[in-house]
Amino acid sequence: MIRKHIVVLGAAIALFAASEATAQAPAQTDSARRQGELRRGDRARGDRGMMRQGGMRGLFRGIELTQAQRDQMKTVNEKYRAQFQTIRESLKPDLNAAHEARQRGDTVAARAAFERTKPARDQMQALMQQQRTELRGVLTPEQQKTFDSNVAQMKERMEKRGDRAEKGRRNRGSRS
Repeated sequence: MIRKHIVVLGAAIALFAASEATAQAPAQTDSARRQGELRRGDRARGDRGMMRQGGMRGLFRGIELTQAQRDQMKTVNEKYRAQFQTIRESLKPDLNAAHEARQRGDTVAARAAFERTKPARDQMQALMQQQRTELRGVLTPEQQKTFDSNVAQMKERMEKRGDRAEKGRRNRGSRS
């Protein structure tokens, strides 16, 4: 009888120790995951501003900048920051309306609200191109070649993503 109690007690202790070890493991993984999110610009939490910045950083992949170049880039980015912010703020009402319409299942209203953002989105695209041109001007000719290659790769990825999205829209439309 005592032997049975000792075995049960030993099993309970082993089970408790295993559950403690398991409970601690996700905390470490969670912490590592959070650190990764911070490095990626909090994409998992929808911080799109940081995503844009991360995309801009991708244009400089493989380019070693001097401190003077970094300072010049910071000046250029500061010059455009307020303009981008103004455009983003002007987009919010229509983007929120599109989101709410999608949540209700009203695709016609969602598309209409999204279409109303086209002039501002076009303006933002033009502004990004202008900024990209100024940033490119800070680079040496050798760095510009790498930058141009990175821009071409980014455009290619965006086109592929756009093709997939368009294909998905066509497929959804044919199911109706």
